[in-house]
Amino acid sequence: MTNQTVRQGILVERNTPVANQLFMKVCLFNEDGEPIVDLATAAPDTGAEVLLTGYTPVAADDVAAADTVNAAIAKLEARIAALETTVADHESRLDVLEA
Repeated sequence: MTNQTVRQGILVERNTPVANQLFMKVCLFNEDGEPIVDLATAAPDTGAEVLLTGYTPVAADDVAAADTVNAAIAKLEARIAALETTVADHESRLDVLEA
């Protein structure tokens, strides 16, 4: 293999190509350097490798469809913390009543 130029491209799945688009034959490789013959067998993008860079806790609020993963997790974490505080408060009151 003589030409190993790295290029970026957008991979789309389309039944009918758009007339004014340029098409180029490419070969995709997996992490081991083996060619991927069928894109259906390529590793799916599950999000397992997505880092939560930029995550900061926020106040409890409803998770919205437009929220990022970081924002949704922050909202859920705030709600869990509020519930833990409420449970601890109720447990303290029960301890007082039992004494």
